[in-house]
Amino acid sequence: MPCRGVHTWGMRFAIDVVALDRAGVIIDAVPALRPWRIRLPRPGVRSVLELPAGSLERSNTKRGDRIALECVS
Repeated sequence: MPCRGVHTWGMRFAIDVVALDRAGVIIDAVPALRPWRIRLPRPGVRSVLELPAGSLERSNTKRGDRIALECVS
């Protein structure tokens, strides 16, 4: 953090991309962003989460959902 955009230049596989605001609410979600693509920054984005392709569909994750990340040691 902060990170507002993402690209897949040089990648050989698609990824799911989730853009979060400061509270962890999803304000943009891109399923299966293909290689050699760019997702430009969106207003209000504070961080971007990259996931294996298909994660959004399997988990039924969508805009408006809140994601909480927790560090476990």
